[in-house]
Amino acid sequence: MQYTLKNFLLCLFAICSLNVFAQKETYDLVTYTIPKKWQKQQHPNGVQLSAGDEKKGTYSSILILRSSPTTATVQSDFNNDWETLIKKTVTVNSAPAMLDPEEKDGWKILTGSAPYTDGNSKGLTMLITASGYHKKISMIFVSNTDAHQRDVEGFFASVELTKPVVQKQSPTNQPVAATFKNGYKFTTTNFDNGWSASEQAEGVMLTKGSISALLHFPDEVTEKYYPYSEDALKTCWTHLVAGRYTSVNNLKFYWQSSAVYRPAKMAEAEVMDKAGKRLYVVLFQRDGSYWTELIASDKNAFIKEFNVRIENLEPMSPNEIFDIFSSLSGLNRFAVAPGDLTGKWSSNAASNVAYANIYTGAYAGGTVSGSNNTFNFLPGNQYNSTHNGGYGTIGNVQTYKYQYKGQTTVTDWSVTLTKRFEGKTEKFDAWFVASKTGRILMLKNATMSYALLREGK
Repeated sequence: MQYTLKNFLLCLFAICSLNVFAQKETYDLVTYTIPKKWQKQQHPNGVQLSAGDEKKGTYSSILILRSSPTTATVQSDFNNDWETLIKKTVTVNSAPAMLDPEEKDGWKILTGSAPYTDGNSKGLTMLITASGYHKKISMIFVSNTDAHQRDVEGFFASVELTKPVVQKQSPTNQPVAATFKNGYKFTTTNFDNGWSASEQAEGVMLTKGSISALLHFPDEVTEKYYPYSEDALKTCWTHLVAGRYTSVNNLKFYWQSSAVYRPAKMAEAEVMDKAGKRLYVVLFQRDGSYWTELIASDKNAFIKEFNVRIENLEPMSPNEIFDIFSSLSGLNRFAVAPGDLTGKWSSNAASNVAYANIYTGAYAGGTVSGSNNTFNFLPGNQYNSTHNGGYGTIGNVQTYKYQYKGQTTVTDWSVTLTKRFEGKTEKFDAWFVASKTGRILMLKNATMSYALLREGK
């Protein structure tokens, strides 16, 4: 095979005017455009793009891995990636040919490539490792053909690495709700965008003017896998909505095509509540959002607030139409009081990705990652925390362990911890997410985020 990647290596992260893309995508901290006719496969710990010709036995594959914590230099991260992600997957007989180091927007980037063999196949593999903000991003390219060179050049020219951003929603006040008691100080939040959130037994009730939206807590019925959107809609309408009203009329269902990324599902009906009041109700859900029951005095009030007519939607309607509904799930947040934190909070996470040859199905290596984070908030504004984890390829996992202890300062929407990494003080945006099984403590800043459950409660 005669294959040189010199041209597209030189244009990496540069401006490229190739008109070969299908759509803009963002995965984790990487934004990119997908070349036309390339296939995308989502993994728990990454996304893989591929193209090829089965008859000729040629292929190209790009893998973007989810960012992972790091405290090492970019050179150390690259060296570790080369050993665990490249040499454990394909056979390379030479050290990587390196491009000059780059630094963009706080990311230090190293790129190296080398010829490889994989059985009877020969080609070229490339690794890009970016380190910044205590995060590491890894991207892998493998190919045994130059047929996709322009696609690959264009893809890497489109890549942008984003700085982790803390998204804030500042409430105007945080009154204590008198209608629901759960042991926490704040059960109501008023947001600047006009919505108010109030925790209830079955979910979080949002209100804005005459419109209400109930974010239903997940349960065994809503979390069940449904192969067809229609089945999910009908089952969850019956389970979540129907019993709350004395009559239901003109019930209609809508769902986006399964060919759409994160397809939306909606049901609409005219109902009568148990007080005899007529209402218009819409049930909405898509991946990443709660099953949301939207309640309006009538259909016109719903259209005025959301500018959406469900009867005009089509299977391939743009995803942007539904963002206004899925964004409501982000309003399940409540302020934090110092007394709410006392105790031990922890999180556990694990994932693995197994790679396969896109034509033969043969195993081509895999990666694993896992972490455990424990925060113990003590009387006297003290804390200690332990962070354990590991990541790498199966059979060659790199582990880490960090322990800290210091002072805690808590305001309604922030937690500040002293003596963290390298003795520095870290300030986190902090809020509670209500759930059926108890509060989830969210801590997030520009470099780290934690979703923590209280132990023993």
